Amino acid sequence: MNFQHHEQVWRDFPALVAGALLVSGGPADDRAAKLVDQYLAVARSRLAGGQSGLSAVGAGTTTALIVTEALHDTAAADVREVTAALAGALDAASVAILTRTAPRFTI
Repeated sequence: MNFQHHEQVWRDFPALVAGALLVSGGPADDRAAKLVDQYLAVARSRLAGGQSGLSAVGAGTTTALIVTEALHDTAAADVREVTAALAGALDAASVAILTRTAPRFTI
């Protein structure tokens, strides 16, 4: 599997920083659930639009590709922090930080 933003995204948003992680297994423990809830609350406060129901994680989810993205001044540090925290809490199978020069996450 490959995940990559379209080149037009990188052209329009050259400062974009994205983190990607693959998580497999059963439901997260309480520590992971609290961490995910914390980051979701921050994300929801910053999002202009809503999340599609097609991309939502539910009770039956056993594998998920989680992508974090940011454009603000501290985006690089923040994306690395949230990606590392989620990867540790959710025992991620694979993790990457994506940039315009390294735009692909391959599993």
